[in-house]
Amino acid sequence: MPSYTLTYFNIKGRGEPIRWLLSYLKKDFEDKRIAPQDWPKHKDSILFGKVPVLDVDGKRLYQSDAICRYLAKEGNLAGDNSLESQEIDAIVGSFNDLLGAVSPLWKITDPKEKEELKDKLKSTVIPSYFKIYDDVAKSGYLANGKLSWADFFIIAGQGTLEFVIGADLISGYPNLVALRTKITNLPGVKEWIEKHP
Repeated sequence: MPSYTLTYFNIKGRGEPIRWLLSYLKKDFEDKRIAPQDWPKHKDSILFGKVPVLDVDGKRLYQSDAICRYLAKEGNLAGDNSLESQEIDAIVGSFNDLLGAVSPLWKITDPKEKEELKDKLKSTVIPSYFKIYDDVAKSGYLANGKLSWADFFIIAGQGTLEFVIGADLISGYPNLVALRTKITNLPGVKEWIEKHP
């Protein structure tokens, strides 16, 4: 049985979809968390200088999307053909675009400017994506009408997004709310969340 070690910061962020997938797939893993003050001594030893990384039997995997896709293929959550895989990748890619629009919040130090950006994100940017996700989720899932790693990625990421923005972002989107309930109650994911709220 392979051995898994996930290395990331002591936050949910880009590590959480990986944790959910590992838990859902019943993979025992070490959840190695780096304290912010210890990051400089780790950064140079990690390719691209970015986490998360996942070590699988001594082989190091990089980039959160690629790690999720690798795990998804192991668990038949990556689509049954190239077109299905593309649909999943498009949904995940769009969420990465949304995170790119949110990322300037980490660099803004002026409280007024930060609140102005948060207001813009809450009123225009986030709804423009969430309306699409809600419409797609009428099928019950975000891609191909069936469970895929896109569901783990977006629902875990949505929780992190709400934390960063400091507001409930999903309640006005009933299909996304239903999907969140479905994903967070999956065997493995539910137990992970209960242990690590």
